[in-house]
Amino acid sequence: MSSVPHLVLVQPGAAHVRADGALWIDSKSTTGFTAYAQRFPGQVTLLVDADPAPPPVEEGVAWVDPATLAVAVDLGGATPQRLRELRADVALLPMTTGRTELIGAARRSVVVAEHSGRSRYEMALAGGLTGLDRTRARLGFARWGRQMATAAARADAVQCNGWVAWEAYGARHRRGLRFYDHRLPGSLIDTAAATRSAAPARSGPLRLGFSGRLIPIKGPRYAVDLATELARRGVQASMTLYGWGPLREELADAAGPTVTLRGLVDFATTWVEEVTHEVDIMVLPYVQSDPAGTYAESLGVGAPILGFDNTAWRGLHGESGAGWVSPARTAAALADVVERLAGERGEIIAASRAASAFMRAHSLEAEFDRRVSQLVELVR
Repeated sequence: MSSVPHLVLVQPGAAHVRADGALWIDSKSTTGFTAYAQRFPGQVTLLVDADPAPPPVEEGVAWVDPATLAVAVDLGGATPQRLRELRADVALLPMTTGRTELIGAARRSVVVAEHSGRSRYEMALAGGLTGLDRTRARLGFARWGRQMATAAARADAVQCNGWVAWEAYGARHRRGLRFYDHRLPGSLIDTAAATRSAAPARSGPLRLGFSGRLIPIKGPRYAVDLATELARRGVQASMTLYGWGPLREELADAAGPTVTLRGLVDFATTWVEEVTHEVDIMVLPYVQSDPAGTYAESLGVGAPILGFDNTAWRGLHGESGAGWVSPARTAAALADVVERLAGERGEIIAASRAASAFMRAHSLEAEFDRRVSQLVELVR
């Protein structure tokens, strides 16, 4: 190792590069780059595959001048040869097809995992696969999962975003680390907890929220159907949906008077503020094991979660105690829980406090502290 250690961050996919050198990067990634640069005691480089094609229209992504980033940018391509040329002491590699071939090119290799073969298959099923396509998907994702497990075993460490990857790869690795990828600093978590603690006790209609892309795997239709079922039972509750996607028109047609489609809002200036002040329970009926940051971000603003029984939420719920697990793919089961909670407001308050307490220990700063500490230990 050189006197100044070198950390190389490998971009998961190709990065669109404009003629003037600007990169098409999302704000969440730039936050992460800054966090690594602030904590790692040496040089930090972002290694990307440059794509000159025009980028797609995508909310939350913009052109960024590389000079404004906290890390150096290398457009040499994510290849084993380039990683060796950079003399990386430790490389942080996404555990995806086409990136696991980089394991071993740096002095130390750490893979970041999110999905298993099973969770990928669940995502495919949510898209409506049937017959032979379903069988092919099951076999193909099982094979992919085995390949990723082999890759994880070769790496010096595995950092797992949530419980899906942890159960598949991290729990049995000699250097497995579980973290939660989200955008909430500790100061914001504390502010949200204080706001909820200072609010007077409520006895009116329960305020429910949903957040996620309006696509099948996120289960937004179950949130709308929940509101309909609660109204049928005479349970007073409102439902606000945050997000945008191809199911929006279908959801708008199905929504009753207690449902509001809020659309896509700015996370920092609007989502955090509204969910903190106006949501009692976040309903996240994701139909597959999605390691979504929305789980952690909802808990971080003190909103306990009612979610379907999947690996991601089941593990996080067991660790945090901040919500309720419901049988998957049934709005009636969700309604059973909400109907009971309508008369047990103290249980909601207790779950909210548990959410805040858990996330204080898993703030953005705390998670990057743990992740970078592992990287530093590996290069010593």
